[in-house]
Amino acid sequence: QQHKAQTPSGRVVGYSVPSMAAHGEVEGGVGGGGGGGGVAFEDDDTLIGGERTGYTWEGAYRKTWDVDIAVTDVNAIAKFDLERRLKKRQRLLDAHVDLRVQKGMTRYLFLVVDLSASILKTDFSPSRLVTMRKAVSNFIRQYFDQNPISQLGVIATRNSLAQKLSELSGTPENHIRALNNATAGEGEPSLQNALEVAGGSLARGA
Repeated sequence: QQHKAQTPSGRVVGYSVPSMAAHGEVEGGVGGGGGGGGVAFEDDDTLIGGERTGYTWEGAYRKTWDVDIAVTDVNAIAKFDLERRLKKRQRLLDAHVDLRVQKGMTRYLFLVVDLSASILKTDFSPSRLVTMRKAVSNFIRQYFDQNPISQLGVIATRNSLAQKLSELSGTPENHIRALNNATAGEGEPSLQNALEVAGGSLARGA
C-alpha cells in the first residue's frame, strides 16, 4: 500500500508499507519507525537503496557537459577544423576569387633589383642573375595582369649607387627588356640610394 503525507517543511512525501496489519503502525509517515519496514520516496526525487539518485526527469537526456573529451577526440576536432579551412581556401583559389585585387585602382611601383657582384654567385642554378631575371619577369607580367591601368619602373643598385633602368610606364615588355640588357656583377648594393631614387621619382610624378 502507498500513502502520502506532508512534512513540516511543506514537501509531500509518500511511503510504502507491505502490510500495516502485520508490521504495526508506521510512525511519522515515513516508514522508518516501529519496524514498519517502509521505504520513503518523494514525487520528484527518488531514493534507491538509501541513496538519492536525482530527479526522474534527468534521465530523459544526456548531460553532454559531463562527458570527458579524450585527447584523441580533441586532436580529431582540430584536424577536422584544419581540413575544413583548407577546403574552403582551395574552393576560393579554384574559383579565382581574390578580394585583394582591385583592377580599377591606379598604382605606381618601383621595383628595386640587386645587380651588384653578389648576383653572380651560383648558389642558385645556374646563377642568381638568371634566377632573378626570370622571377622579376614573371612578377612584372602578373603585376600588369592584376593592375592593368597601373605603372611600374625598375631601379638597379650596384657599385653603391642606384639608377633607373626604366621609367614609370604601363608596358611590361619594356621593363623586362631593360632588365635583361642591364650590366650586372659590379661592386656593392645600396638600398638607401635605391629608395631615394624611387622616392624622388614618385614625388615628381615620374
